[in-house]
Amino acid sequence: MQGEKKRQCRELMVDIETLSTDVNGAIAQIGAVYFSMKTGELGDEYLINIDLDDAIKHGATVDGRTLYWWMAQSEDARKGLTDPKPLKELIALKEFNRFWSRATRVWSHATFDFVILMNAMRRRNIVPQVHYRKARDIRTLTGLAGMTREEVETTKVERAGTHHNGLDDSLYQVQYCTVAYNKLMKSGYQDGYNDAERTYGNNN
Repeated sequence: MQGEKKRQCRELMVDIETLSTDVNGAIAQIGAVYFSMKTGELGDEYLINIDLDDAIKHGATVDGRTLYWWMAQSEDARKGLTDPKPLKELIALKEFNRFWSRATRVWSHATFDFVILMNAMRRRNIVPQVHYRKARDIRTLTGLAGMTREEVETTKVERAGTHHNGLDDSLYQVQYCTVAYNKLMKSGYQDGYNDAERTYGNNN
């Protein structure tokens, strides 16, 4: 019964860790969690690390600025990029492509995480199982709700886990996005997603 309840969560929060901010940036880690935007209830979780050497051999890029940035992060965050053991890029991307295939909406920093993921899949000749129309941006959501960055990071929710771990960041983003969503609903905002589904359908 618990498994069935988890699978009822169809919105997906995604966070990736990369070694470049470029559209072809090497993805070191993918974290994600299914959830309910209305209640904050959590569903299936996902965390995978990618073999960076393999990714670079197949066209992914790394930049010095991002490497220096990672050197300044916590030991737990840096260690998290190799634990669990990284998978070859193609295997990891195919696995994640299966995981996110049932998402009705994919939430992330959509101009970063979503774009880099889609580009990585196409670079490896993987057909994404999520249509680009399902991408939703968490900065847009919090902005519409009138939540400043300070409110997001301090007053609205309490952060747990490791900062810059893909799964922990996804769980944190779920917390403040559900706050923002319900704030919008209380203000009279109308969620037009069902109308969009009737227009576009649930297919790729």
